[in-house]
Amino acid sequence: MTHSIRAIAAALGAEARGDLDMIVLRAAEPALAGRDDLALAMTPAYGAALQKGAARAAIVWPDADWQALGLQAAIIVPRARLAMARLTQLMDQTPAPTGISPQALVDPTAMVAADASIGAFCVVGAGAVIGAGTWIADQVSIAPGVVIGAGCRIYAGVRLQAGVRLGDRVILQPNVVIGGDGFSFVTAEPSNVEIARETLGDAALQAPTDPTWHRIHSLGGVVIGDDVEIGAGSTVDAGTIRATRVGQGTKVDNLVQIGHNVIVGAHCLLCAQAGVAGSTVIGDRVVVGGKAGIADNLKIGDDVVLGGGSVVLSHVPAGRVMMGYPATKMQLHIESYKALRRLPRLLRDIATRQ
Repeated sequence: MTHSIRAIAAALGAEARGDLDMIVLRAAEPALAGRDDLALAMTPAYGAALQKGAARAAIVWPDADWQALGLQAAIIVPRARLAMARLTQLMDQTPAPTGISPQALVDPTAMVAADASIGAFCVVGAGAVIGAGTWIADQVSIAPGVVIGAGCRIYAGVRLQAGVRLGDRVILQPNVVIGGDGFSFVTAEPSNVEIARETLGDAALQAPTDPTWHRIHSLGGVVIGDDVEIGAGSTVDAGTIRATRVGQGTKVDNLVQIGHNVIVGAHCLLCAQAGVAGSTVIGDRVVVGGKAGIADNLKIGDDVVLGGGSVVLSHVPAGRVMMGYPATKMQLHIESYKALRRLPRLLRDIATRQ
């Protein structure tokens, strides 16, 4: 797909200079760009790399002397990553509609929009609803009664279990599982983990008379809001009685676990390998860093930022920035870490004075 400099600048809402009718084929890193590529030199650090490539046009930073850089056309952007978001959206090859594959198995009672696409070896259960313009790749399973909104993109290997509802424009990357049973079990008598939690580890633990774990089934399903994206291999478990919910505009990275009964607010970011335990409520615009963990039955306020690797064991008020294990305010965590680093030196000083 080709684009003119003029059209790209309009899509980015940016100023363009030079030969605005020049046609480019693709975006490229500055040092690797060919004559028909659009080099992405959005910060001064990439200026020197332009000299190694052959690009005639580039996206550059404000105040860049684009002509001195040997360019015939330039698009000037003040915010590089926002420009990258708009450019990649423009140049992304949206899957073309293909209709329903003859290798798909679609129950006759399912309601599939006329312009929806369903790939090979998909299974669509009874009473499922698939909205207008939704594209479903190969080998996707959709349980009976699942509702999928309009304009969704469901990639290969996704599993949508009973009780799942997707809003409009939801994107599920390969091998996402939505609506699996929550990890919820109980013993006839209080288990060792219950005793340990109740007594904070003070009570002696011993083998129970009956160690059987009785499964608590998940009946509540999952509701995913509009414009949610969920990365490859991530899972959202069904609620026990009420639905697990992910709010509109939230973006979930690869390999993230969202437990049963969790409520995630709108426009949140959950980064890779984060885990949210059951029945926790996360507010709007919360950022959960990579490998961060949130314990069960907690409330995380709006606009909280959790640093990577943090483990949250208590409620977090709105607007806090948290780090560490257990997670504390960022400034307190940094001061505690500094104090810990000083401890060996302090102990040596004390020893020499004795």
